[in-house]
Amino acid sequence: MADFGKLKHVMGLLTLELIFIQDAKKYGQALKAVVKDAEIIYLVEPKDEFLFTHFNGLIAVKPTVEIEDAFAAIKPDTVAKTLF
Repeated sequence: MADFGKLKHVMGLLTLELIFIQDAKKYGQALKAVVKDAEIIYLVEPKDEFLFTHFNGLIAVKPTVEIEDAFAAIKPDTVAKTLF
């Protein structure tokens, strides 16, 4: 079993609120080992033992004032993703 040392190091450098993964089956164990509070969004292969949110759950949400305010707050210099 992997200890995910490099991933733990990277995650220690960041404060994440949302993580998107294509395949929960492929990456779920690694993320579950290091992610504490971030929302994890996936597209395929859900794993029942994980508390992930399917992408369709996001697009089904009806916009609220808070969502529209958050969207309006996005500016050209807003960080959308960090790559290592």
